[in-house]
Amino acid sequence: MSRFGMPILVLNLGGEMMYILEQRLVAQKIANEKAKKVIGDILRTMFNPKFIAELFKPQELYSNTSTRQIFERIAHSSIMKLSESSMDKLFDLMTTGFKYQIISCSTPSQLVDITLNHLDNIRNMVKEDQSLQRLLQQTVVLIETTIASLSLSSLALLRQTLLTNVQDRKVKVSPFLIEGIQNADGTMVIQPGGVLPPLFQMPGQIRFFSKEEGETFLEYPLPLTEQCQSVGDEYRTHLGFNLYLSSSSKSKSRSLEDQVETAPSSSLTPSKNRKQTTAGAELQLLSSLIHVPKTSEEEEFKLNIFDDNRNVDAGPGKEVETVVFRSTAARNVALSDVAKEFEGSHAKDKEENEEDDLLSLMDSAN
Repeated sequence: MSRFGMPILVLNLGGEMMYILEQRLVAQKIANEKAKKVIGDILRTMFNPKFIAELFKPQELYSNTSTRQIFERIAHSSIMKLSESSMDKLFDLMTTGFKYQIISCSTPSQLVDITLNHLDNIRNMVKEDQSLQRLLQQTVVLIETTIASLSLSSLALLRQTLLTNVQDRKVKVSPFLIEGIQNADGTMVIQPGGVLPPLFQMPGQIRFFSKEEGETFLEYPLPLTEQCQSVGDEYRTHLGFNLYLSSSSKSKSRSLEDQVETAPSSSLTPSKNRKQTTAGAELQLLSSLIHVPKTSEEEEFKLNIFDDNRNVDAGPGKEVETVVFRSTAARNVALSDVAKEFEGSHAKDKEENEEDDLLSLMDSAN
């Protein structure tokens, strides 16, 4: 497994989170100043230099449980608060969007393009904030000097590591269903055509080499040929852009019977491949790296990822994104297991808790 997965995972999930939060802030008509403050506070937490430095250290990919806790802390680092159900929904939307993008990569090197596209779109959200622009630029430099410099085989291993992490997640998202990029069973739809990666030739051409004639070409047109485009070596993939923009304008009323149902969320199930003895230390590291500032009750507001607080019929005129989470029992069991591990984490020796020394980085920086 690749040890460079954490920055790609967190930065791309973070980009997906910002797309969703921006859309929900607009949908709930949150005041512009409050919305700007939420976006700014969350990004300052996500791109804190010490936190980013930890992400870019070679390490194994964290469990889905720990990754979710990262974003729970990040999302609550502003005056915005999310309910548990909204946080579950948010994380499911984030991971589903990211899963579609890494599955859709036509070449492993596009992982870098996807990450840079996310960062570029985040920069567009905070054009006037120069301090955030500097933090984002520093992250771009890290991507270009570390991940982008990996060999193609290393990038292929990185992509495989990320795919393994999300392979069991089949959360159905209505914008993706509407756009035709997801099937009703939660699997992704991958189109065979599109823009070819750099240095790739159009399909349907066969080359022959002989001493007499040298190199000769035989055209063999395929149905796929007409669906492919070659735009040169400087092309950056369209993946990593906001998948919700085109869907937000296609609001359709749906009854509860039309609303899609998610499979039991695997985001809260501890990874079986990881030693249970490290679960508590891992959670403690990620929690303490992220500083959640105190805010007054007057400033705080609640953002719902759902259209309301209940899983009920949205009624005419309301867009339903995805509903009906039936993983409560599994979630409670998973959280109980995590809590037990967390309680026992302080009794581990220094070697097992090597990561614990990093817990106070984010708090001390803020």
